[in-house]
Amino acid sequence: MKNTEEKIIDAATRVFAKEGIIGATTRKIALAAKVNEVTLFRHFKTKEELLRKVVLQKSKRFEHVFPEQPVKTRADLKRVILAFVRSYTQMLNDNEEFIRTFFGEMNRHPDLCRRLFGESSKPVRLKLIELLEEAQKAGLVRSDLDAPTTTDTFTGMLLIGMIRRPINDSYYTFEKYAKTCQQLFLKGIEP
Repeated sequence: MKNTEEKIIDAATRVFAKEGIIGATTRKIALAAKVNEVTLFRHFKTKEELLRKVVLQKSKRFEHVFPEQPVKTRADLKRVILAFVRSYTQMLNDNEEFIRTFFGEMNRHPDLCRRLFGESSKPVRLKLIELLEEAQKAGLVRSDLDAPTTTDTFTGMLLIGMIRRPINDSYYTFEKYAKTCQQLFLKGIEP
């Protein structure tokens, strides 16, 4: 059974995805979580704090993907990238409605969205950058590539696949798209 905080976060995820930042009132979130507003505010002081928790929760699933030890072979690098792609695309699939809503919100609330999404993606982004830099030192990745730009390009390719899914589904599956991104990425970073 979920604790109260988890119930509120789950409900907030659904309500924010459906209603956006302005439309997702604490009253609607509390109703969806089957708690009263006072209980919601005991756990989260503000709606922005709750939104921050929702966004941070979405990025936690990547923690296990990156190994503690540096990659030593191309097979190691390929294995880590494959695990990352699986986790990242699963997160995109699981949160598509939420992600689409917040793309729309970026124009209305650019500072808030930039702060929240920058904060939530930072740990994973930094780990992928670190992985690429270590792989460069080991001679597994081209030394002329800028690791931050390469990281953002790769995650951007995967994200755009989710965004374009309604258009592309008649041509190929998202899984095929993600596999192609992974193959292009791995081939493109080879020395």
